[in-house]
Amino acid sequence: MKKKTKWFTLLALFLSFSIYLTIDYVGPDFIELKEGQALGMRCKKADDLSIQYIDQQGSAWASRGMIIYRRKKDENQFTKIIHVPTGFTPYWLRNFSFVRWITQRPECIEFTVFENGDISALSAGYMWFYQADIKKFSQSLKLAYYSKGNQGIFNNGILQTKQGNLFFGEYFKNEKDTSVSLFESNDHGKSWHMKYSFSSHKIRHIHSIQQDPFSDLLWMTTGDEGGNYIYWSDDQFKSIHPIGFGEKYFTTQLLFTKDEIYWGSDTETGKDAGIYRWNRKTEQLNKVISFPSIFFYSNLLKKGTMVFTTVREGFTFEQDKYARVFIKTPDENWNIIKQGEWKKNAIPILFQKAKTRLPRENNHSEEIYMSVQKQSEFSDNELIVMHEDELIKKCK
Repeated sequence: MKKKTKWFTLLALFLSFSIYLTIDYVGPDFIELKEGQALGMRCKKADDLSIQYIDQQGSAWASRGMIIYRRKKDENQFTKIIHVPTGFTPYWLRNFSFVRWITQRPECIEFTVFENGDISALSAGYMWFYQADIKKFSQSLKLAYYSKGNQGIFNNGILQTKQGNLFFGEYFKNEKDTSVSLFESNDHGKSWHMKYSFSSHKIRHIHSIQQDPFSDLLWMTTGDEGGNYIYWSDDQFKSIHPIGFGEKYFTTQLLFTKDEIYWGSDTETGKDAGIYRWNRKTEQLNKVISFPSIFFYSNLLKKGTMVFTTVREGFTFEQDKYARVFIKTPDENWNIIKQGEWKKNAIPILFQKAKTRLPRENNHSEEIYMSVQKQSEFSDNELIVMHEDELIKKCK
């Protein structure tokens, strides 16, 4: 009798685990936003969502593992749109939340969605094209560099332009200091061609590809190890022109205003770390905030509020163990908020930065979306949504 009970218990556990894995793989159809508090302000929260971008209609796009979700403007939930494939690769395991936790890899895909519903997405080392009218994914390009330490594209390294072109820049460790390429697609990501290539020893990788909403010029930022440039192009990257080079121009994202361009520095030198402003007319560069930390993400909200977030990863010049949020209101008020303490994992292979991911590009919304990672005060990859008015009030 005891033997039967033992086998029955094992079977029940197996079935329960199988059901859990199935539910986790499929993902919820809807992820509700719940009222909460963060940074001393009212907000809405959701579990395990990596914010991607805000489209022209104000809809927010995010990912949960390999699944794409959308929150339409004024809705109180994210709705599941589609599951991005991985092909026959070990990265298929990222479909499961416990694998994403073990590998400390919540940001599994980068994607953009076109007005007709076509999708271009990076997943498991491939660019995937989803053709909306036939509802089918197909591989469109295999990335030359993608592995555990090579994520293929940086968060801000993919761009859908106003004209409908699509670009992405290679992002990999590049320990051999080889050439780095920029790719273009004119058919929503169905096919790709190399648009520009940096020769070996020029840059380490491409950080961001962006479009200036005021001039429609295209911009590119590059780094590291001496290859720190900010470039612009007026011919769809047939040619590129630098505005500057060096640690002060070392960044992963630009913010565009009518008269100026802002960025947070990605430099590892304390004396150059901070937030910079470049004047379009005078072409003069000024440091507006000096702070000993790395900045990865920034966003410009609808009324003109700017948000910058820092990354904590263990460099000696960093001030302390906390990630921070920097807020600049339209009337030039600044507020620096200590957000969360770096939650380092004791197992070395599970090491990850403390960071707060923001949407790429300029925001078409009066809300800021923040995906928080490795900070003790938040669950991993917790999504926080705050109204711009709350940020402005906080800075008064």
